[in-house]
Amino acid sequence: MISTQARRIRAVLDRPDRNDAVAAWLAQLEEALVAEIALDDETIGMLVSDGRPHWGVRTPEDARAYIDFWSRLVTQHDDPRLQAACADVIYLLGGASRACEALAMFVTAVERRPELFVEYAGDFSEVAKQCGRSQQLDFELAKVRFFAALVDRGELEESDLRDAVREILATYDGEPSLRNRLTMIARGS
Repeated sequence: MISTQARRIRAVLDRPDRNDAVAAWLAQLEEALVAEIALDDETIGMLVSDGRPHWGVRTPEDARAYIDFWSRLVTQHDDPRLQAACADVIYLLGGASRACEALAMFVTAVERRPELFVEYAGDFSEVAKQCGRSQQLDFELAKVRFFAALVDRGELEESDLRDAVREILATYDGEPSLRNRLTMIARGS
């Protein structure tokens, strides 16, 4: 059964004129969300699925409206699924100058909820290489965190996780905090 909150948000998400006046539609969506102290899983799923542009935007103003909406949303509602979606919006619509910012936001979301890695990694794998060694390492560690979660659930062999760790150690062994960060991942922190 759909929650009352999700039903109310779905009504705004499904407006037929949403693409005609993006800023106005997002303002209505934000108004519907502002009274919510917490968002339920169903509402978060709908926002992630249907509150982002699927085929790009028509104008720079539409892009700005999406970025602004998602940036405010993650400030109001601290959830890694929303953070990852916001990172995706910033990456796709914010231009090259904001790609590294989006990557950092994505990595933070994956640290909190590793399964998000697989949903967005394709967008960020090349960005990580462009953002420099430190952010590339952060991305690789996010991948290891995801692999560790899969091992914990019995969905990946430990040998695959060990191979990923060996690869990171071979590539980034000179990084001072690398072993400590890998230890934290192994401990589930």
